[in-house]
Amino acid sequence: MGMGAARACLQAGLNTWGVDINPDNCRALLAEEARRRIFVVDRFGLLTDEMPNLLDFQRDLVTPRASIAHWDTESAQLSLMDVVRNVHPTVLIGVSGQPGLFSEEIVKEMHRHCPRPIIMPLSNPTSRAEAQPKDLLEWTRGSALIATGSPFEPVFYDGKTYDIAQCNNAYIFPGLGLGILASKAQ
Repeated sequence: MGMGAARACLQAGLNTWGVDINPDNCRALLAEEARRRIFVVDRFGLLTDEMPNLLDFQRDLVTPRASIAHWDTESAQLSLMDVVRNVHPTVLIGVSGQPGLFSEEIVKEMHRHCPRPIIMPLSNPTSRAEAQPKDLLEWTRGSALIATGSPFEPVFYDGKTYDIAQCNNAYIFPGLGLGILASKAQ
């Protein structure tokens, strides 16, 4: 990761506290350019302006379908993997409650394009986390910056102990957005 603006932030899931990540809550902090770098995937795939039955709070989070017409995919419903392959996110936030959603394939694809990915499986309890910190460290060869929504024990990997940060929603929003923008994380 170098200095400069984050390439993209990918959020998997959208629930009652996951919506706190949305740009409306940080309107003063997020310019339109930053908004174009946030992608939200729910159980039906990437939220786009062509999806039927969007809820009111989802409308501000959609990606215009025309802006992704060039993506390398054959599916009308764009999966988490489709987004990772095409966006090359630097940040992956999970609030889906789907254990294992951040699979080895997805994490390794993210890591191919981002040498120091920020991965946050925030769902509670630990049994609902999108990935286990131990796996994330193995799949990224110890380079992932990890924060979880529930407490996890430290992980020993490749001769080093990694303390796993707890990033519960009570601690994080909207400070995450401010910190990423202020540090110009990439």
